[in-house]
Amino acid sequence: MGRRKPQVSVATPSHGKLSLIWFGPIPRLLVMDTEMIQDILSNKLGHFEKTRTNPLGRFVVTGFISYERQKWVKHRRIINPAFHLEKLKMMLPAFNTCCNEMVDKWRNLVASESCELDVWPQM
Repeated sequence: MGRRKPQVSVATPSHGKLSLIWFGPIPRLLVMDTEMIQDILSNKLGHFEKTRTNPLGRFVVTGFISYERQKWVKHRRIINPAFHLEKLKMMLPAFNTCCNEMVDKWRNLVASESCELDVWPQM
């Protein structure tokens, strides 16, 4: 987190797991407490306003993450069964295989080039 978002590295030790940071003129509430994050993402429909995007952004980025209120509730109910623990447990062998293949590719890249690796293109 430190290199990509240095403000997070500075704010968390100084101000705790809940702090205010600024992105230019826009204030952002930084929440690093896992229980509070879970509460925000699951129980507080309509209590937290999502970040506003420009009109082109709303056109390009459509999906569950950008939905508001009742539309979000409806789609969460639709996708929720896919994330039940028993279904995720059955997928672990596939996750493990994919992760091992990716780590092997990264090891080969690091061995032949430098020790700094940009993993974003493989994501």
